[in-house]
Amino acid sequence: MERLQVDFAMQRGHEMIIRRDPPIARADLDEVDLQMLQAVRPPGLLAVDWFEMDGCVTFRHAVDGRKMLPHRLIAGPFGMKEYLGLMLGIVEALDNCGHHLLRESCCLLEEKFLFIGAEWRDVALTYLPLREPPVKKPVREELIGLAVRLLGKAERVDGEAVQIMLRMLDDPAVSWPSLRLGLLSLMTPDRRFGDEQPRANMQGFRFGSSAGQPDANVARGNRTASNAGWPDADGVRENRI
Repeated sequence: MERLQVDFAMQRGHEMIIRRDPPIARADLDEVDLQMLQAVRPPGLLAVDWFEMDGCVTFRHAVDGRKMLPHRLIAGPFGMKEYLGLMLGIVEALDNCGHHLLRESCCLLEEKFLFIGAEWRDVALTYLPLREPPVKKPVREELIGLAVRLLGKAERVDGEAVQIMLRMLDDPAVSWPSLRLGLLSLMTPDRRFGDEQPRANMQGFRFGSSAGQPDANVARGNRTASNAGWPDADGVRENRI
């Protein structure tokens, strides 16, 4: 990932401010993404707007009422029920991207860019509407890495459930909707998570599947957005997405 600079401010509510080194230029923004985000905010994504000053673009994401994932983990509790709920919320957010002609590859899946609401499933991802996705790894590989890191934070790990989930994530034939249903099946009320369950055996597990859902670029086709309406005046430009 290119170097992102993150700050927080209370200018119009609690906001996360994201810049990049080297700076983001107006030409780096994806027009289709901007139009889609302006038309409707997909479930599972933080509301975002951007402004430009001296040729440098800065993103502002609204995080009111949410906690950054590392802070929420400290508050706890975080057992298997909460772990699977969080993973389900992330999968649902990624799936929703395709329904709105957005690219899941533009979602940041590092812990510091994930924000949790009242429930663990109520997760909001950080989306950067850039022409070139900020993360170079396949999204499935990023998600598997996140899932494994979070296992170290979970209590009373159900090894069987974890193995099932990781193999679904690593299987290119399993779509986001199918993965969602698989996670829901692991969260059935009659499933017990307790100390008697073994910890997940990660030996021999193959990481790095580059397959998964087709990128939203396929659905977008050759569709391009007009630049009409974007001001060319010098100074600060701001647009709520």
